Amino acid sequence: MWEAKGISLALDGGSRRVPVFAAKGYLGNMGAAAGITELIASIVGLNAGLMPPSLNHDRTDPNCPIDVIAGSSRPVTKP
Repeated sequence: MWEAKGISLALDGGSRRVPVFAAKGYLGNMGAAAGITELIASIVGLNAGLMPPSLNHDRTDPNCPIDVIAGSSRPVTKP
């Protein structure tokens, strides 16, 4: 939950739910390369206007300040 709060505060000051996905389910644990590969996946998704769902994510804690993309891909727009 702390990581989710940090993402929300860093991206928009906590004023709205930020949509996110986790590429780790697709790529596995890449160790030191994880950050850059997830960044690249996010940029590719934003440029395509479609973010893939987070694999193996069944439900989100209702108190979670971010909007986890799960189930199916979702259209997104650049801020």
